[in-house]
Amino acid sequence: MVMLVKENPLLLDVVALEKCYHVMDLLCEQCVQQQDKNEVLAMKMHYISCILQKCLAFLQECDDKLDALLERLLKGRDGDGFPQYQEKFIWDCIRKFPYCEATLLQQLVQSIAPLEIGNNPTAFSVLTQALTGQMVLMNTEYCATCGDRGADMKCSFCKMVVYCGQTCQRLHWFTHKSQCKTPVKQRDAQFNSQSQLRELSSNADNSDAEKAASSMLALCLGLSECALQHSPSDDHREDGPCAGQD
Repeated sequence: MVMLVKENPLLLDVVALEKCYHVMDLLCEQCVQQQDKNEVLAMKMHYISCILQKCLAFLQECDDKLDALLERLLKGRDGDGFPQYQEKFIWDCIRKFPYCEATLLQQLVQSIAPLEIGNNPTAFSVLTQALTGQMVLMNTEYCATCGDRGADMKCSFCKMVVYCGQTCQRLHWFTHKSQCKTPVKQRDAQFNSQSQLRELSSNADNSDAEKAASSMLALCLGLSECALQHSPSDDHREDGPCAGQD
């Protein structure tokens, strides 16, 4: 949604954004107050309204056409790359739903309220499942940047994230590069070495197994040092490795 607003000159106008989110609020109210309530559609309208209001706030504070907001939403925390700001924003959107008696709201709150940010189920997965009626599987089907389904272009270096195109890959690189460290071939070599170590330990006698373990440990340490010395910046430009279809 933020990328859509950013790429649409008409929506980048402050007055236009104000009108849009007010319309979303009116539609949300209508969905709840009509005879046949539609809480799912009401939550969708409310969620879009929250996104438009966040865009409006950033446009009023910053003159970067929402670049700062996109960066905050995509930035992953140190360690596992989980987008904390995005998760907090989604949780706040759910919490601000104005109709407290709604059954859908109570179900969403019960699902995510007891959990710490970053644990499953995430606010993103719970909200998406509620709005689409489908289980959200964070795998090769979803772009790591925009979330579009059907993404099939993996990061050519680590093969751990997927994108729908190079535009999304470039936007995500500033945060993904801290996680994109171990090439697949090197990671597979480490895994194979560890598998051989377990096999030798079970079949050889104690003394032979200890010698084999020492040799394998040295091999693993050597591979680890190679991985630490090798960074994406050595082989790729600053905008990151080009995503390739896999």
